[in-house]
Amino acid sequence: MMFIKRKSLYNEIDKIEKRITDKLEVVLDESVPEAFAIVKETARRFKETSVLEVTARDYDKDLAATRESIVVNGDKAYWSNHWIAGGNEIVWDMVHYDVQLIGGVALHKGKIAEMATGEGKTVVATLPVFLNALAGRGVHIVTVNDYLSSATRSGWVRFTNSMV
Repeated sequence: MMFIKRKSLYNEIDKIEKRITDKLEVVLDESVPEAFAIVKETARRFKETSVLEVTARDYDKDLAATRESIVVNGDKAYWSNHWIAGGNEIVWDMVHYDVQLIGGVALHKGKIAEMATGEGKTVVATLPVFLNALAGRGVHIVTVNDYLSSATRSGWVRFTNSMV
Protein backbone atom coordinates (compact mmCIF):
# COMPACT_ATOMS: atom_id res chain seq x y z
CA MET A 1 0.00 0.00 0.00
CA MET A 2 1.26 3.41 -0.92
CA PHE A 3 2.21 5.81 1.86
CA ILE A 4 -0.37 8.58 2.17
CA LYS A 5 0.45 11.77 4.05
CA ARG A 6 -1.59 12.36 7.17
CA LYS A 7 -3.39 15.47 5.84
CA SER A 8 -4.18 13.70 2.60
CA LEU A 9 -5.55 10.75 4.56
CA TYR A 10 -7.83 13.02 6.61
CA ASN A 11 -9.04 14.67 3.42
CA GLU A 12 -9.95 11.27 1.99
CA ILE A 13 -11.85 10.37 5.15
CA ASP A 14 -13.75 13.68 4.94
CA LYS A 15 -14.67 12.98 1.31
CA ILE A 16 -15.99 9.52 2.16
CA GLU A 17 -18.03 10.85 5.10
CA LYS A 18 -19.52 13.58 2.89
CA ARG A 19 -20.54 11.05 0.21
CA ILE A 20 -22.22 8.88 2.85
CA THR A 21 -23.99 11.86 4.43
CA ASP A 22 -25.17 13.16 1.04
CA LYS A 23 -26.59 9.76 0.09
CA LEU A 24 -28.20 9.35 3.50
CA GLU A 25 -29.89 12.74 3.21
CA VAL A 26 -31.34 11.77 -0.18
CA VAL A 27 -32.75 8.52 1.21
CA LEU A 28 -34.18 10.26 4.30
CA ASP A 29 -35.77 12.99 2.16
CA GLU A 30 -37.37 10.34 -0.05
CA SER A 31 -38.66 8.56 3.07
CA VAL A 32 -40.40 11.60 4.61
CA PRO A 33 -43.95 10.79 3.43
CA GLU A 34 -43.84 7.15 4.51
CA ALA A 35 -42.08 7.76 7.83
CA PHE A 36 -44.35 10.65 8.78
CA ALA A 37 -47.41 8.58 7.84
CA ILE A 38 -46.22 5.81 10.18
CA VAL A 39 -45.86 8.23 13.11
CA LYS A 40 -49.26 9.83 12.41
CA GLU A 41 -50.94 6.42 12.18
CA THR A 42 -49.29 5.31 15.42
CA ALA A 43 -50.55 8.42 17.21
CA ARG A 44 -54.05 7.85 15.81
CA ARG A 45 -54.13 4.21 16.90
CA PHE A 46 -52.95 5.12 20.39
CA LYS A 47 -55.63 7.81 20.68
CA GLU A 48 -58.36 5.38 19.61
CA THR A 49 -57.19 2.41 21.70
CA SER A 50 -57.12 2.51 25.49
CA VAL A 51 -54.37 -0.14 25.64
CA LEU A 52 -51.92 -0.79 22.84
CA GLU A 53 -50.19 -4.18 22.64
CA VAL A 54 -46.65 -4.37 21.27
CA THR A 55 -43.83 -6.88 21.30
CA ALA A 56 -41.89 -6.20 24.50
CA ARG A 57 -38.38 -4.89 24.06
CA ASP A 58 -35.82 -3.97 26.69
CA TYR A 59 -37.02 -0.36 26.44
CA ASP A 60 -40.58 -1.42 27.38
CA LYS A 61 -39.33 -3.52 30.25
CA ASP A 62 -37.21 -0.69 31.63
CA LEU A 63 -40.09 1.79 31.49
CA ALA A 64 -42.58 -0.70 32.93
CA ALA A 65 -40.44 -0.84 36.07
CA THR A 66 -41.13 2.85 36.70
CA ARG A 67 -44.54 3.49 35.13
CA GLU A 68 -47.89 1.99 36.02
CA SER A 69 -49.25 2.74 32.55
CA ILE A 70 -46.93 0.14 30.98
CA VAL A 71 -47.28 -3.55 31.77
CA VAL A 72 -45.08 -6.33 30.43
CA ASN A 73 -46.47 -9.86 30.35
CA GLY A 74 -44.20 -12.42 28.72
CA ASP A 75 -43.14 -11.18 25.30
CA LYS A 76 -45.89 -8.53 25.12
CA ALA A 77 -45.97 -4.99 26.47
CA TYR A 78 -49.24 -3.14 27.08
CA TRP A 79 -49.20 0.65 26.95
CA SER A 80 -52.20 2.46 28.42
CA ASN A 81 -53.17 5.68 26.60
CA HIS A 82 -53.73 7.40 29.93
CA TRP A 83 -51.43 7.88 32.90
CA ILE A 84 -50.84 10.09 35.93
CA ALA A 85 -48.26 12.86 35.65
CA GLY A 86 -47.78 15.51 38.30
CA GLY A 87 -50.94 14.35 40.04
CA ASN A 88 -53.06 14.87 36.92
CA GLU A 89 -54.51 12.26 34.61
CA ILE A 90 -53.10 12.61 31.10
CA VAL A 91 -54.96 11.05 28.17
CA TRP A 92 -53.29 10.72 24.79
CA ASP A 93 -55.48 12.68 22.41
CA MET A 94 -53.08 13.90 19.75
CA VAL A 95 -52.94 13.07 16.06
CA HIS A 96 -50.80 15.16 13.75
CA TYR A 97 -52.56 17.81 11.66
CA ASP A 98 -51.38 18.46 8.11
CA VAL A 99 -49.78 21.76 9.13
CA GLN A 100 -47.81 19.88 11.79
CA LEU A 101 -46.51 17.51 9.11
CA ILE A 102 -45.20 20.56 7.26
CA GLY A 103 -43.52 21.72 10.48
CA GLY A 104 -41.92 18.28 10.74
CA VAL A 105 -40.46 18.63 7.25
CA ALA A 106 -39.02 22.03 8.17
CA LEU A 107 -37.36 20.59 11.28
CA HIS A 108 -36.02 17.60 9.34
CA LYS A 109 -34.41 20.03 6.90
CA GLY A 110 -32.73 21.85 9.80
CA LYS A 111 -34.96 24.91 9.52
CA ILE A 112 -36.72 26.77 12.29
CA ALA A 113 -40.47 26.32 12.51
CA GLU A 114 -42.08 29.07 14.56
CA MET A 115 -45.23 27.90 16.29
CA ALA A 116 -47.43 29.60 18.85
CA THR A 117 -48.30 28.14 22.23
CA GLY A 118 -50.64 25.19 21.83
CA GLU A 119 -49.90 24.51 18.16
CA GLY A 120 -48.17 21.22 18.89
CA LYS A 121 -44.41 21.74 18.89
CA THR A 122 -43.89 18.58 20.91
CA VAL A 123 -46.03 16.51 18.56
CA VAL A 124 -44.24 18.00 15.54
CA ALA A 125 -40.88 16.95 17.01
CA THR A 126 -41.89 13.27 16.93
CA LEU A 127 -41.87 13.30 13.12
CA PRO A 128 -38.26 14.20 12.30
CA VAL A 129 -37.03 12.37 15.40
CA PHE A 130 -38.48 9.10 14.09
CA LEU A 131 -37.30 9.71 10.53
CA ASN A 132 -33.75 10.62 11.47
CA ALA A 133 -33.49 7.86 14.10
CA LEU A 134 -34.04 5.37 11.28
CA ALA A 135 -30.52 6.17 10.09
CA GLY A 136 -29.19 4.90 13.43
CA ARG A 137 -27.10 8.00 14.03
CA GLY A 138 -28.91 9.32 17.10
CA VAL A 139 -31.19 12.31 17.45
CA HIS A 140 -31.16 15.21 19.89
CA ILE A 141 -33.99 17.58 20.75
CA VAL A 142 -32.95 20.88 22.27
CA THR A 143 -35.27 23.34 23.98
CA VAL A 144 -34.85 26.12 26.50
CA ASN A 145 -38.45 25.67 27.62
CA ASP A 146 -38.59 23.89 31.00
CA TYR A 147 -42.16 22.73 30.41
CA LEU A 148 -41.40 21.18 27.03
CA SER A 149 -38.35 19.41 28.41
CA SER A 150 -40.26 17.99 31.40
CA ALA A 151 -40.68 14.25 31.80
CA THR A 152 -44.37 14.49 30.89
CA ARG A 153 -43.75 16.16 27.53
CA SER A 154 -40.53 14.43 26.55
CA GLY A 155 -42.17 11.15 27.51
CA TRP A 156 -44.65 11.66 24.68
CA VAL A 157 -41.81 11.94 22.18
CA ARG A 158 -40.11 8.84 23.58
CA PHE A 159 -43.41 6.97 23.64
CA THR A 160 -44.43 7.80 20.07
CA ASN A 161 -41.07 6.78 18.71
CA SER A 162 -40.99 3.57 20.73
CA MET A 163 -44.38 2.54 19.36
CA VAL A 164 -43.37 2.68 15.70
